[in-house]
This record gives sequence, C-alpha cells and structure tokens, in this order.
Amino acid sequence: MTGTQTSADRSSVSVRGTRRRLRIWMLFLLGFSAWAGFTFYDQVHKLDSKMARMEELELKLADTRAINDAYKQEIVRLNDPEYIEQILRKDHLMTKEGEVLYIETK
Repeated sequence: MTGTQTSADRSSVSVRGTRRRLRIWMLFLLGFSAWAGFTFYDQVHKLDSKMARMEELELKLADTRAINDAYKQEIVRLNDPEYIEQILRKDHLMTKEGEVLYIETK
C-alpha cells in the first residue's frame, strides 16, 4: 500500500496543515498588532508635541497682538500735537522760544 493513504495519515496531514496555517495567522496578527501599537504610540507622541507647540505659538501670538495694540495706540497719540511736544521736550531736550533749559548734573 504505497500509493494509498489511510484516514489516519490524511487526518495527521490535515491537522499539521491547520496548525501551520494557525501559526502563520498568529504571526501575522502579532506583527500587525506590533505595527499598530507602534503607529499609535508614534501618533500620540506627535500629537502631544504639536499641542505643546500650538500652546507656545498661541502665547507668542497673544504677546504679538498686545505689542501690535500698543503700536496702534502710539500711532493715534502721534497725531496729537501735545504728545509730540512732550516727546520733543523730554527725549530731544527742545524748548520753546524764550524758555531756558536747565540740566541737572549729579
């Protein structure tokens, strides 16, 4: 009986084939799970990094807006002749005609 297989031989081959397919399937699942876990961890890390950067940029934006508002207020003030006169007297030591400028020395 060299050419015929008994039912026990076929059953044994079938069980070995099933086990082989099950091992391959488990290896595939393990690999996929490892890849999915790594991808998830990487995405969470990138998201945390982006959120921290966004908070940092929002603070910088708030500071820039405050500076911008101060500049806008300065532009409005520079249209006032009295304010310009104050700047000229204080920063550039200018006087009106007939005034005498006294500078304190320490």
